[in-house]
Amino acid sequence: MDTLQIILLSLSVISYLPALIGGYKNRQSLLWKYLLAGLVFDIIMITVRRALHYNPFPVANLFVLIEFIILSAYYAQKFAIQKKWATTSIGVIGMIYIIYVLINGVFERNGIASTIFSFTYIIYSLLGFYYILQKQDEYSSVKSSFLLANIAVLFCFSGRFLLFLFEDYLKEHYADLLKNLWLYYKILSIVVNIIFASALYKKDE
Repeated sequence: MDTLQIILLSLSVISYLPALIGGYKNRQSLLWKYLLAGLVFDIIMITVRRALHYNPFPVANLFVLIEFIILSAYYAQKFAIQKKWATTSIGVIGMIYIIYVLINGVFERNGIASTIFSFTYIIYSLLGFYYILQKQDEYSSVKSSFLLANIAVLFCFSGRFLLFLFEDYLKEHYADLLKNLWLYYKILSIVVNIIFASALYKKDE
């Protein structure tokens, strides 16, 4: 099992590279920056946990915040929400999250926050699909990266939402099953990164 975990972790890290390298021409986009942040934090967390044998949760908690900021800004940009309203909303929610982490413990996994954020991203993606349908006369979804980005977000965070939602119960009653689910989630992450790579190859309208 350890060997399989190492293989999947390695493939998960490598799966970022086609998107980042192939989509380098779109490096100014928030989607590309999101994937770059994912790669950097994945490497840091693997190093902290497996090489240094330290608690990786402070790094994971920081990534949850950065992920929220980038994805929320990405969708706010796509939905043409006024910058001041988007900045204010993201800032307020970000501060609430920081306070929550400080109260709950920086060295603890904040599964509740991750579950809520994952559900939020699912809503973002569904609104994204609706937006594409509403704008289909002027919005060529086939040629746009936005459709693929929504598919990737929906797949990724549906899996993460269910995983975090039932994590405590599974940890208590089905610990072995939970380990297997984490492996399946890593496989899902690899597939999602491939979809993100396709999104970055396409024209970002």
